[in-house]
This record gives sequence, C-alpha cells and structure tokens, in this order.
Amino acid sequence: MMVLHDHEVKKRTNESPLTREQLTNLIIGANRELKGRCIRSALDLIILSAARIRPICGYDIIGQVYQEFKLLLSPGTVYPVLDELERKRFLKSHEDGRRRTYTLTREGTIIASELMSQYSLVESQLVALCSRQE
Repeated sequence: MMVLHDHEVKKRTNESPLTREQLTNLIIGANRELKGRCIRSALDLIILSAARIRPICGYDIIGQVYQEFKLLLSPGTVYPVLDELERKRFLKSHEDGRRRTYTLTREGTIIASELMSQYSLVESQLVALCSRQE
C-alpha cells in the first residue's frame, strides 16, 4: 500500500483533484508495491512449496515468481532466504556443476505444511479485519 506522509497530504489537499490517469497510476503503483511486499514476505513458503515438487535453484524461484506474478526478484532477495532455510535444515543443498540445487528435508516438509496453514489463517483474518464496516 502506498503511504502518504503528512507533508504529502497537506500538499495534495492544496492541489487540484487528481486526473483519472494520475489516479490510475497511483492505484497501479500501490497494487505493485503491495504485491511485492506480499510475495517477499511469503518467499519462504514459495521456496519450500517449489522444493516439494522437485529440486530447485535460486533462478528457478526467480523465474517462477516472475511467471506467476510478473514480479522480478533479485538474486539478493532469493539467495539469503535459501541460505536461511538451509541453515534451519528445511532445505539441503547439492553442488550441481556451477549450480547449487536445493531439496526439501523431512523437517522442511513438515514446516511447509505448517506455514501454509498459518498463511491461510492470517489471510482469512486479514480479509475479516479489512471487511469490517463501522
């Protein structure tokens, strides 16, 4: 969600109303920002879910996220999460030539299921919270 700071709100109230194009661009930017934050916060679940299907590498995740959400993640976003999941023993890595591939461990399978349940619960709670009317 795009957040306007106090000085921007004051400035906006003294200006003429937004044009349809400006409003559309504002909404598109807010949607893109929200989608990016949601994907980044769920990246651990995305990675573990992908590894349930087959061994993966970082670029597999980058490609999958781009294909599904049209959001291009940088290697600097993906690889630290892969490293953290391996450190927690949810993934195990293997050198495969120049690539490092990751497979899901038994612990990773358990935590992937638990994360999916928790994300679903949080999503339903958010929808309920945001749907409340005064």
